[in-house]
Amino acid sequence: PKIIWTKDGIQVSGAQPKRTTKPNLSARMQKLVEIRKQRVLVFKNGEHRKAGSVFVTEGSLKNMLNDSSNLLVFTVSSLYTIEGTKLIEGEPVPHILTNSHIKGPLWATRGNDTFSFLGAYNWCKQEHKELKREMKLSNDKLAKAYEADQDETVSSLQEKMRNLEENARNLRDIIVNISGDVFEEEDEGARFRVKNMPEIKEDSRLIGRPNVKVNVFVNSRDVESKVVVVPGGTFKPTLD
Repeated sequence: PKIIWTKDGIQVSGAQPKRTTKPNLSARMQKLVEIRKQRVLVFKNGEHRKAGSVFVTEGSLKNMLNDSSNLLVFTVSSLYTIEGTKLIEGEPVPHILTNSHIKGPLWATRGNDTFSFLGAYNWCKQEHKELKREMKLSNDKLAKAYEADQDETVSSLQEKMRNLEENARNLRDIIVNISGDVFEEEDEGARFRVKNMPEIKEDSRLIGRPNVKVNVFVNSRDVESKVVVVPGGTFKPTLD
C-alpha cells in the first residue's frame, strides 16, 4: 500500500478493505434469540404454577421490579432467588435450568411479606418430575439410536442426557437445602407470611385522628373489614 498526502489528510492507496465475517444468523434472528435469553420467570410469593407467574426482561433491578409490578398487578418490593436470597442491584439472575433459555425463577414479594419457601420447594419438585419424564423419553430414543447405528443422534442424545441429569441433581440439592425452611413455615402456618409486618403502635399517625377508615384483611383470608379510628385514640373494628 502507498501512503498519499491529500488536502483531506492521509490516504492509503491499494489497501485491501477489511473483511468481516457474516454472522450465521440474520440480524432479526439474533435479536429474537437475545430477547429469549433475557426472559426471566417470576412467580408470586409462595406460588409455583403458571397461573401465578409472569415473564420479565432481565435488566436493572429497578426495571425488573417495575415490570413485575405491572404484570402481577401489585407493587413488588423485592425479588427472591430459589433459596430465599434477596436479589440486589448488579447481581446476576440465577439460571437454575440450564437446558432452558429462561432464567430464574424468582419470587416477588410485596411490602414486608416474608419470602415463602413453599413456592420454591413445590416448583423444584414439579420440575424434577418433568426432568425425570424427559430423561426416560431420551433414554428410550438413545437405545433405538444405538440399534440403528445413528452415531450423530447418539452423541446428541448423550449430551442431552448429561444436561438433564445435571439439572435433576441441582434440583435435588435445592430441595434438600430448603426442606428445613419449608417444615418451619408449615409449622407456623398463617403467622409465617405476616410475621415481619409492623404492628400499629400507640404513636402511629393514625391514632387520635377522628373518622379515619383503613381497609384491613383477616390474616390469610380475603375477607375485608374496616377499622374506624375514633376520637380519644382507640380502635373500633367494624364489619360493613
